[in-house]
Amino acid sequence: MERADPTGPTLCTHRNSGDPLDHAGSDLLQSRAEGRLDGREPVSEKISTRKSTPRKQISSAQIVFGSMLAISLLLAINFSGRIAAGRRIESERVDLNQNIQTLQARATALRIELDFTSSDDYVREWARREGRMVQPNEVLVVPVPAYGTPAPTPTPFTPPADVRASDTPQNWELWWQLFFDSPPPNR
Repeated sequence: MERADPTGPTLCTHRNSGDPLDHAGSDLLQSRAEGRLDGREPVSEKISTRKSTPRKQISSAQIVFGSMLAISLLLAINFSGRIAAGRRIESERVDLNQNIQTLQARATALRIELDFTSSDDYVREWARREGRMVQPNEVLVVPVPAYGTPAPTPTPFTPPADVRASDTPQNWELWWQLFFDSPPPNR
Protein backbone atom coordinates (compact mmCIF):
# COMPACT_ATOMS: atom_id res chain seq x y z
CA MET A 1 0.00 0.00 0.00
CA GLU A 2 1.15 3.50 -0.73
CA ARG A 3 -0.05 6.68 1.00
CA ALA A 4 -0.01 10.24 -0.16
CA ASP A 5 0.91 13.26 1.89
CA PRO A 6 -1.37 13.54 4.97
CA THR A 7 -2.77 16.84 3.67
CA GLY A 8 -3.69 15.39 0.29
CA PRO A 9 -5.94 12.53 -0.85
CA THR A 10 -4.94 8.96 -0.12
CA LEU A 11 -4.21 6.61 -3.00
CA CYS A 12 -4.23 2.89 -2.46
CA THR A 13 -2.97 0.34 -4.93
CA HIS A 14 -2.57 -3.37 -4.54
CA ARG A 15 0.60 -4.80 -6.01
CA ASN A 16 1.00 -8.22 -7.46
CA SER A 17 -2.73 -8.77 -7.90
CA GLY A 18 -2.85 -8.96 -11.69
CA ASP A 19 -5.98 -6.84 -11.75
CA PRO A 20 -6.24 -4.45 -14.77
CA LEU A 21 -7.35 -1.75 -12.36
CA ASP A 22 -3.97 -2.00 -10.69
CA HIS A 23 -2.30 -0.77 -13.83
CA ALA A 24 -4.71 2.15 -14.03
CA GLY A 25 -4.09 2.97 -10.38
CA SER A 26 -0.33 2.84 -10.87
CA ASP A 27 -0.66 5.10 -13.93
CA LEU A 28 -2.67 7.56 -11.86
CA LEU A 29 -0.06 7.39 -9.14
CA GLN A 30 2.69 7.98 -11.71
CA SER A 31 0.89 11.01 -13.14
CA ARG A 32 0.36 12.44 -9.64
CA ALA A 33 4.03 11.97 -8.84
CA GLU A 34 4.91 13.96 -11.95
CA GLY A 35 2.60 16.79 -10.88
CA ARG A 36 -0.37 16.10 -13.13
CA LEU A 37 -3.92 15.30 -12.13
CA ASP A 38 -5.60 13.04 -14.69
CA GLY A 39 -2.92 14.04 -17.16
CA ARG A 40 -4.10 17.65 -17.39
CA GLU A 41 -3.14 19.99 -14.54
CA PRO A 42 -0.06 19.98 -12.29
CA VAL A 43 -0.49 19.21 -8.57
CA SER A 44 1.55 21.13 -6.03
CA GLU A 45 1.48 18.50 -3.30
CA LYS A 46 4.14 15.86 -2.96
CA ILE A 47 3.50 12.18 -2.57
CA SER A 48 5.57 10.40 -0.02
CA THR A 49 5.97 6.71 0.13
CA ARG A 50 6.37 4.97 3.42
CA LYS A 51 8.39 1.85 3.61
CA SER A 52 7.30 -0.56 6.23
CA THR A 53 10.20 -1.95 8.21
CA PRO A 54 9.83 -5.18 10.09
CA ARG A 55 9.63 -4.73 13.85
CA LYS A 56 12.62 -5.81 15.83
CA GLN A 57 11.79 -8.34 18.45
CA ILE A 58 12.88 -7.71 22.02
CA SER A 59 15.28 -10.32 23.28
CA SER A 60 15.00 -11.96 26.67
CA ALA A 61 18.22 -10.23 27.77
CA GLN A 62 16.62 -6.87 27.05
CA ILE A 63 13.54 -7.85 29.06
CA VAL A 64 15.71 -8.96 32.00
CA PHE A 65 17.75 -5.75 31.78
CA GLY A 66 14.59 -3.59 31.67
CA SER A 67 13.12 -5.46 34.62
CA MET A 68 16.33 -5.06 36.61
CA LEU A 69 16.41 -1.35 35.76
CA ALA A 70 12.79 -0.87 36.87
CA ILE A 71 13.36 -2.78 40.13
CA SER A 72 16.56 -0.86 40.89
CA LEU A 73 14.72 2.42 40.25
CA LEU A 74 11.96 1.41 42.66
CA LEU A 75 14.55 0.37 45.25
CA ALA A 76 16.40 3.68 44.86
CA ILE A 77 13.17 5.65 45.37
CA ASN A 78 12.30 3.54 48.43
CA PHE A 79 15.81 3.93 49.83
CA SER A 80 15.79 7.71 49.43
CA GLY A 81 12.42 7.85 51.20
CA ARG A 82 13.83 5.80 54.06
CA ILE A 83 16.86 8.11 54.29
CA ALA A 84 14.58 11.17 54.51
CA ALA A 85 12.42 9.47 57.16
CA GLY A 86 15.55 8.47 59.11
CA ARG A 87 16.82 12.07 59.11
CA ARG A 88 13.45 13.33 60.34
CA ILE A 89 13.34 10.71 63.08
CA GLU A 90 16.94 11.52 64.10
CA SER A 91 16.15 15.25 64.42
CA GLU A 92 13.07 14.41 66.51
CA ARG A 93 15.23 12.14 68.70
CA VAL A 94 17.73 14.96 69.29
CA ASP A 95 14.90 17.36 70.20
CA LEU A 96 13.37 14.82 72.57
CA ASN A 97 16.75 14.17 74.25
CA GLN A 98 17.15 17.90 74.85
CA ASN A 99 13.63 18.07 76.32
CA ILE A 100 14.41 15.07 78.54
CA GLN A 101 17.60 16.70 79.84
CA THR A 102 15.77 19.97 80.54
CA LEU A 103 12.97 18.18 82.38
CA GLN A 104 15.42 16.06 84.37
CA ALA A 105 17.28 19.21 85.49
CA ARG A 106 13.96 20.81 86.51
CA ALA A 107 12.92 17.64 88.37
CA THR A 108 16.25 17.67 90.24
CA ALA A 109 15.76 21.32 91.20
CA LEU A 110 12.20 20.59 92.38
CA ARG A 111 13.42 17.62 94.48
CA ILE A 112 16.04 19.84 96.13
CA GLU A 113 13.38 22.47 96.84
CA LEU A 114 11.01 19.79 98.21
CA ASP A 115 13.75 18.46 100.48
CA PHE A 116 14.44 21.99 101.77
CA THR A 117 10.75 22.79 102.37
CA SER A 118 10.29 19.59 104.36
CA SER A 119 13.35 20.31 106.53
CA ASP A 120 13.44 22.09 109.90
CA ASP A 121 15.58 24.88 108.46
CA TYR A 122 12.76 25.95 106.14
CA VAL A 123 10.27 25.95 109.03
CA ARG A 124 12.61 28.16 111.12
CA GLU A 125 13.17 30.55 108.22
CA TRP A 126 9.45 30.86 107.54
CA ALA A 127 8.68 31.37 111.25
CA ARG A 128 11.16 34.25 111.51
CA ARG A 129 10.28 36.05 108.24
CA GLU A 130 6.62 35.39 107.61
CA GLY A 131 5.27 34.22 110.95
CA ARG A 132 7.26 36.76 113.06
CA MET A 133 8.02 34.15 115.65
CA VAL A 134 11.03 33.97 117.92
CA GLN A 135 12.86 31.20 119.73
CA PRO A 136 13.18 31.17 123.51
CA ASN A 137 15.63 33.81 124.82
CA GLU A 138 15.12 35.98 121.68
CA VAL A 139 13.38 39.32 121.47
CA LEU A 140 11.31 40.29 118.44
CA VAL A 141 12.16 43.72 117.14
CA VAL A 142 9.82 45.32 114.63
CA PRO A 143 10.86 48.76 113.37
CA VAL A 144 7.98 51.25 113.60
CA PRO A 145 8.00 54.68 111.95
CA ALA A 146 8.47 57.55 114.41
CA TYR A 147 5.47 59.58 115.52
CA GLY A 148 5.32 63.15 114.38
CA THR A 149 6.96 62.57 111.09
CA PRO A 150 6.04 65.54 108.95
CA ALA A 151 3.87 64.73 105.99
CA PRO A 152 5.32 65.78 102.70
CA THR A 153 3.86 69.00 101.34
CA PRO A 154 2.69 68.87 97.76
CA THR A 155 4.40 71.16 95.33
CA PRO A 156 2.13 73.34 93.25
CA PHE A 157 1.74 72.52 89.59
CA THR A 158 3.23 75.05 87.25
CA PRO A 159 2.13 74.78 83.62
CA PRO A 160 4.92 74.46 81.10
CA ALA A 161 5.92 77.44 79.03
CA ASP A 162 4.07 78.02 75.77
CA VAL A 163 5.50 75.52 73.32
CA ARG A 164 4.05 77.46 70.37
CA ALA A 165 6.14 80.49 71.21
CA SER A 166 9.38 78.57 70.90
CA ASP A 167 11.20 77.93 67.65
CA THR A 168 10.53 74.18 67.54
CA PRO A 169 8.41 73.36 64.48
CA GLN A 170 5.32 71.23 64.74
CA ASN A 171 5.12 67.81 63.14
CA TRP A 172 3.04 68.92 60.16
CA GLU A 173 5.59 71.62 59.42
CA LEU A 174 8.39 69.07 59.38
CA TRP A 175 6.42 66.86 56.99
CA TRP A 176 5.63 69.85 54.77
CA GLN A 177 9.33 70.61 54.49
CA LEU A 178 10.16 66.99 53.70
CA PHE A 179 7.60 66.70 50.91
CA PHE A 180 7.74 70.12 49.31
CA ASP A 181 11.28 71.37 50.10
CA SER A 182 9.87 74.76 51.04
CA PRO A 183 8.80 76.39 54.27
CA PRO A 184 5.18 75.75 55.26
CA PRO A 185 2.61 78.48 54.67
CA ASN A 186 1.62 80.89 57.50
CA ARG A 187 5.00 80.85 59.12
